[in-house]
Amino acid sequence: MAPVWKRRREENENAASAGFAKKAKFTKLDLTALILEKGLTTKAKLLEFTQDHGSASMQLFVNSWQRTLKELLEDAREWGNAREAAKAERESDWDLVRRFGISACKIGPTCSYSEAANRIFTANEIHGLSREKLAVALRDIIVHGPSKTTRVPLLVGPTNTGKTTLIAPFDKVYGFNKVFHKPALGSKYALRNLLKEKRFLMWDDYRPVEYGEQTVPVNTFLSLFTGQPFEVQMSQSFNDGNEDFEWRRGCVMTAKEKDLWKPRGEVDQEDVEHMQTRCELFPCKAKLRNLKDTSCCPHCMCKWIVEAAAEHDNRQAQMSGTSPPQPQHSNGDDGVNGFAELVQAARIPPAIAEKLQLDLVSLGAADVGELTLGDWQGCGVFASMKPLEKRRLIVSLPAPPQP
Repeated sequence: MAPVWKRRREENENAASAGFAKKAKFTKLDLTALILEKGLTTKAKLLEFTQDHGSASMQLFVNSWQRTLKELLEDAREWGNAREAAKAERESDWDLVRRFGISACKIGPTCSYSEAANRIFTANEIHGLSREKLAVALRDIIVHGPSKTTRVPLLVGPTNTGKTTLIAPFDKVYGFNKVFHKPALGSKYALRNLLKEKRFLMWDDYRPVEYGEQTVPVNTFLSLFTGQPFEVQMSQSFNDGNEDFEWRRGCVMTAKEKDLWKPRGEVDQEDVEHMQTRCELFPCKAKLRNLKDTSCCPHCMCKWIVEAAAEHDNRQAQMSGTSPPQPQHSNGDDGVNGFAELVQAARIPPAIAEKLQLDLVSLGAADVGELTLGDWQGCGVFASMKPLEKRRLIVSLPAPPQP
């Protein structure tokens, strides 16, 4: 709607100049529409556009709010991304990983992440790094959150072994602003950003003992990675006091191996042993070349996580003689009622069915009986289905809900 709103503003100004209408004030929404329509991503670009092309009312508005233009630009980005952000929030954290895993890589043939991941796992297999075990650990902690039985995956090894390369795409899966990164060493309010609707915790090159001495106390570390309540220290200049909080979402860490668990200062051996029980170590010891230019591809990363976790489930099911478990949802939802029977009756291919179910879950559907034909046609994967697949699906649909 940004171009439409911009055109509406211009028509009003033309009508006002001709004396046919009262001139409307230039508002924040007018500025938001211009920022989105013209792609004005920085303060300098916005000022340049205002000086060269802005109306007198726009120039007056921008000049008056010049000191807060960065906040206005951020508000405009948030406004423009609202629908996509809301859609992502309706998906559970694991469903989001699954959706990336079954969708095609957008980088294409030049994507180097998949090759790099294969090199990392192959080179470190002799050191005990298992693609399957790491995938299961990541899946479990994303679905259930950390606890005494679901420990935090910790990739350990020297530099240039691909630890960060393997997990860096999580920033693109959940969005950079939705990932809680390692706090600054010595920060007094190290965990305050946890309260800003974060969906994933990724601490790269984190040293638990050193941070436990001066940034994230041992007791806080233990509570944080056991899913237990603790207080997040806040500046009382802007807040009423410390906030009660508990973390029940996914997390992963990397660390250098040398002196990782060596006691220091007030962090003694007993503290170290307690912190060790909260982590599951995955060794990365083989040094590899040419990893710096690896593509940060969320699709390829999620693909190996989803596929390796499914392979583990199938192997365990074969060994026990039972059916493999159904896909898990971190929000406790088992899927859409009646969906499995519907796709079976319509003979929809598994890959299409998987994408359909993710779209329906993102809509908040609980039962196929509450969906209209328009809801099905609005699913992103519907347009890519073959004509006879669409026909079989439509014929198999239950009676539409009454308005």
